[in-house]
Amino acid sequence: MSDPVRKLRRAGARGWALAAVVSLLVGACVGDPASRPDGPSSNAPEQADRRPALKGKQIGREFIGVALSKFEFRTEYEVAGLVRRVGEEVAKGAGVAPGRYHFLVVKNPQANAFAVPGGYIFIFDGLLRRLHSEEELAGVLAHEVGHVRNNHFFKDRKKVAAAELAAIAAILLSSASGNGGAAMAFSLAGASSLQLAYSRNNEREADMSAIGYLDAADYDPSGLLGFFDTLHRQELLVLPQSRYPYLATHPGLAERYERIKLLLARREAPGRRAATRDDAPWQHMSGILAEETMDRRPVAGSSYQQGITWMTANRLADARPLLQQALDEAPDALEKRVSLADCLLGLGDLDAAEQVLAQVADPKDTGYAPLLAALGGLAERRGEGSAATDWYRQTLAIDDNHPLAHFRLSELLRAAGETGKAQLHLAHYLRLKLEVQEAAQVLLALEKDEATQADEALLEQVQATLLSIAREGL
Repeated sequence: MSDPVRKLRRAGARGWALAAVVSLLVGACVGDPASRPDGPSSNAPEQADRRPALKGKQIGREFIGVALSKFEFRTEYEVAGLVRRVGEEVAKGAGVAPGRYHFLVVKNPQANAFAVPGGYIFIFDGLLRRLHSEEELAGVLAHEVGHVRNNHFFKDRKKVAAAELAAIAAILLSSASGNGGAAMAFSLAGASSLQLAYSRNNEREADMSAIGYLDAADYDPSGLLGFFDTLHRQELLVLPQSRYPYLATHPGLAERYERIKLLLARREAPGRRAATRDDAPWQHMSGILAEETMDRRPVAGSSYQQGITWMTANRLADARPLLQQALDEAPDALEKRVSLADCLLGLGDLDAAEQVLAQVADPKDTGYAPLLAALGGLAERRGEGSAATDWYRQTLAIDDNHPLAHFRLSELLRAAGETGKAQLHLAHYLRLKLEVQEAAQVLLALEKDEATQADEALLEQVQATLLSIAREGL
């Protein structure tokens, strides 16, 4: 059994988070010679090469353990799921194994994004609102992946050992003890961001790496340039004291913009075309994010985006004609079809929802998880529990990160007397909602259950999930 799992079981889910912080204090600041510039690793290249990755994962895991309890995150499937999907494609382009980098959306109006060592990348919904496309989002995430992949946090070893690791540990400890550390912790991405304010050389290196990652992920690298342009234009509209935190933590924007612009102009190959992407997911996310500001400004965007905003505000009757218009304009758009069906289900018009979904001849062959989840919702509303269970299982076979499918399947299985499997799906749902401590508690209790211990396959899944939480902190 690995040490993280032992610690998780011994301390309990809540105690483990604080124990992990203390471990960071001892290891990174005083007890680990490899973390100091004068330690044994100074003259051992192999150890020095391994140290950033190992220490980085530890720092990231402990940071996320505290951040999850102190800050609010967006977990909607259409918001967090889109960012996760784009981030994972970029990470794959960077040669990162699936599931080892994590992309989270912070609910905060600031325009910012930052990366924590170990592959924990945060983007604020305030920045998402200012972006114009999935390509720009990919550019932002690729740049942050570049910081992690190039170990920029550890480049200046003397500075890191003397100040930054100790500062992060102090922030985490004060956050865990409730001594006002919550505000301090987000200074990592706030006005000063001492720990993550990289040098201009590191920014240039992250930009260059990002271009390669975007190419490999089949994203147009000009999305990075578009992001710079967006930020630069908006920077001109704000007062110096209101300068975007991203600009403080990522210096040299104007210089980087011109360099990337020149580089992309030189490398543009005749006939090269970026992948054509469906913009419905981006409109869906933008519509959700616009709901919070609709009382201060008119609902804008396409009929689809406006319909999503009304639906998010639970004004389903207002959303219905807009979503119908969007589908009429693009009858082959699965996302728009599902959104209209979800709206109709919310209104209780099951026959109309069924008619909309029935237009898809072979739902299982589409590979589109939200469509199967909508069919599960329709079956459940009609009292067809067995059919709903089957649809939700097929949803998760396509995308195991669909929170609603996990939750509804948990409820159906519980009603059918399959308590152990129901609890496992509940734990997956809680993880996706970033209620990680609660998920761990469910799993720890399930692991001890006699019925679970008699079910070898279920026990294996429970223990694998516990190990994943212990390893990643998520």
